[in-house]
Amino acid sequence: MISQEVKNYLPELALRQKQANNIIFITFWSQFSVYALNTILVLFLTRPVWSQGLGYSQAKAYAFIGVAHAMGYLMPMLGGYMADTVLGIRRSILLGSILLACAYLLIMISGYTVSSLGDTFFIAAYAFIPATNSLLMGTSSSMVSHIYSDDAVKAKSAMTYYYIAINVGALLATLIAPMLFESRYGPLSILTLTFVGKSIAALNFAKRYSIYENVIWGKDQSKLSKSGMLRLIAYIITIYVLTLFAYSHVYIASTIIASGCGIGIIWFLRKTLTLKGLIRDKQMIALLLIVEAVVFFVIYNQMNSTLILFAENNSDHNLFGLTVSPAHYQILNPLLILAIGSQLPRFYKVFPRFTIPYQFAAGTALAGIALLVMAFAATTTINGIVNGNYIALTYILISIAELWVSAIGLSMVGLYCDKNSLAFAMGVWYLASSLAHAISGRIAAWVAIPNTIHSPIDSLPYYERYYLTLGVSAIVLGILMYFLAHILQKVMRKKGETLG
Repeated sequence: MISQEVKNYLPELALRQKQANNIIFITFWSQFSVYALNTILVLFLTRPVWSQGLGYSQAKAYAFIGVAHAMGYLMPMLGGYMADTVLGIRRSILLGSILLACAYLLIMISGYTVSSLGDTFFIAAYAFIPATNSLLMGTSSSMVSHIYSDDAVKAKSAMTYYYIAINVGALLATLIAPMLFESRYGPLSILTLTFVGKSIAALNFAKRYSIYENVIWGKDQSKLSKSGMLRLIAYIITIYVLTLFAYSHVYIASTIIASGCGIGIIWFLRKTLTLKGLIRDKQMIALLLIVEAVVFFVIYNQMNSTLILFAENNSDHNLFGLTVSPAHYQILNPLLILAIGSQLPRFYKVFPRFTIPYQFAAGTALAGIALLVMAFAATTTINGIVNGNYIALTYILISIAELWVSAIGLSMVGLYCDKNSLAFAMGVWYLASSLAHAISGRIAAWVAIPNTIHSPIDSLPYYERYYLTLGVSAIVLGILMYFLAHILQKVMRKKGETLG
């Protein structure tokens, strides 16, 4: 009786609000699962087999993570093409979420075979993720945008909640996953948790599939044909085979991926040079910023790779007076994104001349300073163990830098690039991210501690040299790009164009 009265008093949510909320809900659970596994991935890979890990060397673990994340950034373009031309957006979300849940089920099962099969089953299962995730990664945001296609204000509001869901999912995952990883249940509990999260997301969308009947368009308006089904199967098998090869031969794959991404960026340069007038100038600036972003992403990628193992082996695990897991430092990233990100529009109003080129330069330099903090921390210890708060400060600085580079990257592409080839330009941004991951996985081998070294005192110089080299390189690039940004602003102003 009481519940019925409450229902009568509470206004019924508009259908479009329900549609958007549903997407936001599945995004939360999906990202929760992704971050739960990624948060502890490097620890899982390097953990001994007898402790339910895969027993990788640090060098192989870094290379594997680099290739895995690089493949993840390459796939959305292909998945978007499949959604637009074969499946339809709604059907793509449904199939992608179901297939992804199945992939995580296999990953969970693989955790029970590590002692007998090593990494064989895990690699075979993990290789399903890029193909299945590609059907879901870009389509969810497309659906949210389409729901409010006639209302720009509500569209922006919905997308804001969409990205908040991503960061809240990441925040909770980075809080819970390290604790479970260090518990008596170990990595198996994380693999189970990721499967549960993906399953909730898939079942929720399947249950409410029909509420999107009034907003479907394109291929969603007709049944999936037999030829479409065959194309989908061929797509998944092809991507799976390529991914399986990449994960099984990480060093070869990282070279191939980096070369392919480089060719794509050079092709974009060639296409840019064929343009005329202001649009060519602006797109050339975009290309310079994309190349700069590669350097930033290389540093950003240290947060879920080298910094975690540094925290594990060479820190006192201190975080503002608390003793935490090495992976827990990552919680600072989504926490700061949520806390500071909402204040950025106000910041930009106060400093209107702090335009995108300056933001990229500042972000790159700040990321470099973050790594110099680690290099400095290495000089303050006599026993090889540094205060964990230095690691926390590094995460904080890189997270702030992220807001000036990664968070506005796609906006920069939309503002500066030719509207007639905007999709290709967006793809180049993802190519840059993929290239950075491939590079990160390889150069991290410089700091991979040999199995013969067990003392923190002996391992510390590896990290000190590595962070010093990367930090100085990023700062120098950031300073150069700052002066270049100043010159570009003047040149464009003389041509009657103001950079955003």
